[in-house]
Amino acid sequence: MIVRAEGETEVALGCREPPDLPAAQRIPTARSRNCLIEIYVADEIFLCGNGMQVAAVSRVDHRPIGSGGPGPITGRLRALHARVVHGTEPRYIHWITRLPTPSSV
Repeated sequence: MIVRAEGETEVALGCREPPDLPAAQRIPTARSRNCLIEIYVADEIFLCGNGMQVAAVSRVDHRPIGSGGPGPITGRLRALHARVVHGTEPRYIHWITRLPTPSSV
């Protein structure tokens, strides 16, 4: 997802976002085709997935994105995602499948 400041509002742009996570943080979202210009002028870019969780993108085509490190929106969503996958975020506890603990032999 690409994050761009619009006035005083940060807007996350992307084709797919982590389900409900931007909305849970009151971050408005909009769909976009993400042309190269939008990518180059982004304040933040992050990728999401099961294997990488929420990962900041610091450079594209050798150009720094925003400050060159994780931005505040990325940090908020990364922290929320960590709480979700560790089962400590009550709103998303239904996403967790608890496995039985193996019994001692």
